[in-house]
Amino acid sequence: MVERLIDKSIFYLNGDFITKDEALVNILDLGIVRGYGIFEFLITYQRKPFRLNDHIKRLIRSAGIIGLSLPWNEKQLSKLVNLPLDKNPKGEKSIRIIVTGGESENLITPSSNPTLAIIVLPYKRYPLEYYEKGGKIITYKFNRESPEAKTLNYIFEVRASMEAKKLGATEALYSYENSLYECVSSNFFSVKDGAIITTGENILNGITRKVVLELIKDKYRIKFRPLRISELDSINEAFLTSSNREVMPITMIDKIVIGNGIPGPITKNIMTAFTNYTKQYSVR
Repeated sequence: MVERLIDKSIFYLNGDFITKDEALVNILDLGIVRGYGIFEFLITYQRKPFRLNDHIKRLIRSAGIIGLSLPWNEKQLSKLVNLPLDKNPKGEKSIRIIVTGGESENLITPSSNPTLAIIVLPYKRYPLEYYEKGGKIITYKFNRESPEAKTLNYIFEVRASMEAKKLGATEALYSYENSLYECVSSNFFSVKDGAIITTGENILNGITRKVVLELIKDKYRIKFRPLRISELDSINEAFLTSSNREVMPITMIDKIVIGNGIPGPITKNIMTAFTNYTKQYSVR
């Protein structure tokens, strides 16, 4: 069923609306020959792109960090994202915005015409059991280069994801100098003695993470620091945030059972608060 929906999906590529089979990218594009580019990923609620302005601002910020010149402003990019969305079949969607350096004559210098692709696909949720029982993640030694930029350079991320899958985990949590920072495609939160701990620097500040922090700022004590590896066996709860995961409880990290091995009360409260927020957001 999902495959049939994908075949019917309409994408945007450099001004054209195309199907998956019609999508052709220049072989000299820097996104292919050098992996030079940026991207954003978001989902819809009631067909409305969630916090689109935040995603567009982060896309533009990522471009600035890697020196990629964009010919579009925030308003133009937001309009472009909605164009292929409106052309797609009904149902909730995931949206991936990709900008690369475009065709390069010397295969290293970006052109003045970057490639813009907007991929709209059916949104596929994670299995319900992850939210009822909690998921498992692993730790992975890695220090991400330019973590504030969401780039196409995913060599180590792919390797970390492969290792997580091999060990039956849903995500890999990066460790560096005995501290824990962020995951491959999500932000990490832990709960210890009633306080919420999450890294404040050297990470990609997720949009879902931003929303969660807005929702809990007056309800819980928040400590913006990396969690030390030595603290893992003493935390009470843990959860991840990302566009496709939303708020996902974690009950095992490596071989360490977190808390009582079930989603904790603070995590559950945050999950409920986020769900209520998205319901309100979609009707605004």
